[in-house]
Amino acid sequence: MITCIPELLTPEETARLRALSKNVEYESGTATAGKHIHNIKNNLQM
Repeated sequence: MITCIPELLTPEETARLRALSKNVEYESGTATAGKHIHNIKNNLQM
């Protein structure tokens, strides 16, 4: 579920996070999935 929170970050903070996210390695989200959802969780995370 995605929840939008208006004005949580400034445009400058958002730009900085987007820039940082381009230079990191992502791994499978199954690394932090519980045993009941390990086989259905399908995402990447930093």
